[in-house]
Amino acid sequence: MHNPLAVCSFLLLLPLSPSNAQQPLNRSLDLAIVEIQNTLNTFSIAVDTHNFTLLSDVFTPDATANFDDSHGELAGLVSISAVLQTGLEGLRSWHALSTQVVAFSGPREARTTSYLQGTFFGQGNLTGQIFTTYGRVGVEDYAEDAGSHGNLTRDLGKDHSASFIYVGGEISCDPGPGIEHIYEGPYYSYYNWPQRLETDDQESVQSAYDLLDDIISTEGPFDGILGFSHGATLAFAFLVQHARKHPYEPPPVRCAVFVCAMPPFRLGGNDEWIYDQAFLEPGALAIPSVHVVGKSDFVLEHSLKLYAVCDAARARLVVHGKGHEIPGDKENVALMALAVRELAHRAMFG
Repeated sequence: MHNPLAVCSFLLLLPLSPSNAQQPLNRSLDLAIVEIQNTLNTFSIAVDTHNFTLLSDVFTPDATANFDDSHGELAGLVSISAVLQTGLEGLRSWHALSTQVVAFSGPREARTTSYLQGTFFGQGNLTGQIFTTYGRVGVEDYAEDAGSHGNLTRDLGKDHSASFIYVGGEISCDPGPGIEHIYEGPYYSYYNWPQRLETDDQESVQSAYDLLDDIISTEGPFDGILGFSHGATLAFAFLVQHARKHPYEPPPVRCAVFVCAMPPFRLGGNDEWIYDQAFLEPGALAIPSVHVVGKSDFVLEHSLKLYAVCDAARARLVVHGKGHEIPGDKENVALMALAVRELAHRAMFG
């Protein structure tokens, strides 16, 4: 039996509104299309794995099928299952090599699983997962529309390098830079951000850490974490504080990708940025990392500051010519996707 394997699963934390359960008509149609695709893909998985019980999720009890002239028209699920089971006995197939199944677990969360035959690629039981966080932005269709970052996730998914799981923040906030011109809101973050020097809001930050811990323990393990903007700050701080709190335990993930990242900071009385020096010790982050920065990004110097405190031998810098965004153009998507694939290889194989 050659079971299909999910190559990579990304968890994307998107600060979407918990109240946006009401779906517009066009999104309902999109979900219906996904359900139809899932049904068709389930047939491929059932055939490849010889798990014929899955056929009950494909055919109704009174379904009819005509696979070839020798059997003619088959009537009913029982007959269809029997013919497939007999005809495929001892045979291998790879129908599911290009199959993806999307599972919605809530209005703000979805898991996309890509399948391959591990033995076909000679990789045995290799499985990878990546945990991803995003910055301050939130609208009900953001996870589905995917914005410019969708081009990156699609590139990583087309060869089954990765699939993605989206989870949003729950702290109401003002829109991040430039977001108000793209999305109407409401807007959510993972903790009260930006924090101010005169306030003590560690409880909010700790709740965000607890959220990541909970997701990793219930949905993981994950091989990596990818964060954008405020999400990247959270990802970095989470990894550093975890290493301090559990110095003799392995890190929660093997690698990290930071896009338009900033070190943990607070705003002073004149809105100046004051770094939390506890996170800026040389070598603060020891796992392999990729740092995507924009030449026109207003946080460029802060992104480079975070890059500088990561393990120099294991950190790679990727520079694009745009601002505070995940570029969606073909050239930059290819550049970022290559860096993520190389990072995953380094994390998995050294």
